[in-house]
Amino acid sequence: MATEIIHAIKKAESDAQSAEEQAAAECDRILKAAGEQAARNAEAQLAKAKQEAQALLDDAKRAGEETENGAQSGIASQIESMRRTALTRQDDAIRLILSELV
Repeated sequence: MATEIIHAIKKAESDAQSAEEQAAAECDRILKAAGEQAARNAEAQLAKAKQEAQALLDDAKRAGEETENGAQSGIASQIESMRRTALTRQDDAIRLILSELV
């Protein structure tokens, strides 16, 4: 009977050792899978952040170009108005000089 008890204890110890080894292997597998998943998630989040940043940059560039185009158009209008005013004043000056000569 003592032999049977010793044998049962040894079997229980062996089973416990086997279960511990399996649990350690499963733990390693889970940790490895979690690490790989975390790396994939980080890469995906980084790619998403880069896309969002690029979209914001594109929007800002587009808005800047629109502002610049609007300013250039306004400047061109002002230049044309000043040119017309200068031509009118030039004509007035010529008439004034001619009237003084005559």
